[in-house]
Amino acid sequence: MPLPTLNTLSFDAELVCRLSSQPISAAQQHDTRLALRLLGAAEQTSEDPVLLRIEAKLDVCLAWLGHSTQQQHGDSRLCRLGLEQFAWRSQADEPSGAATLTFYPDTHCPLPLTFPVHCQTQADGHTIASLAPALDEASADLWAHFVFRQHRRQRQEQA
Repeated sequence: MPLPTLNTLSFDAELVCRLSSQPISAAQQHDTRLALRLLGAAEQTSEDPVLLRIEAKLDVCLAWLGHSTQQQHGDSRLCRLGLEQFAWRSQADEPSGAATLTFYPDTHCPLPLTFPVHCQTQADGHTIASLAPALDEASADLWAHFVFRQHRRQRQEQA
């Protein structure tokens, strides 16, 4: 069964994610800001071969750390991520209403993103989680850059 359409552009990914009824801690907020800075950063490449080598080594380290971190936190599931909404196949033990969504959006990012959301289970068996409250302007901008890049990459792969 396909995932529901969201209210903005989106992309699909297999992600390790979980819902909690606990409020977001200060440490989770800090980690989310750091992760958004990494994910939302502009992709620039250098002409300097030394910098390219260092960047490649960092990419390998981040990917390795991300894979090992994600494996420790459980199974992945197919999710659709948008600018303001997220969707996945519902599971029986998930809270509805106000919740905290924690997920690892990219294998190159070892830190999870943690967002406050409002969850609604749909009649078709999917959960749609909406950001509640919305992200602050700086975080929303970084998140949008990441979502746009992933959306564009996914469209190019499908073409």
